[in-house]
Amino acid sequence: MSNLHRARDSIAFAIKQIDSEMSKPDPIVSRDDLAFARSVLADYLHQVNADALPSRHARPSLLGRMVTDSWPLRSDLSEAIIKAEHAYRSV
Repeated sequence: MSNLHRARDSIAFAIKQIDSEMSKPDPIVSRDDLAFARSVLADYLHQVNADALPSRHARPSLLGRMVTDSWPLRSDLSEAIIKAEHAYRSV
């Protein structure tokens, strides 16, 4: 599997994880944080699908910092988001 396909799959999986968390009555983090993360990941996915990626230096680590600073690190959702952003930045 190519890095592009791996990034696409990781990002899509993280978006599904966020959607699942948002549907819970008491999510592990605020709905605003979840909505922001989903929006950023949707943008990443659009860039990957359109083959319109900015240079690697222009791809900030927005979500990784947010997750490590204020989210539970041992959650599946946190791990999925960090993995998705890493895959996006590695393409």
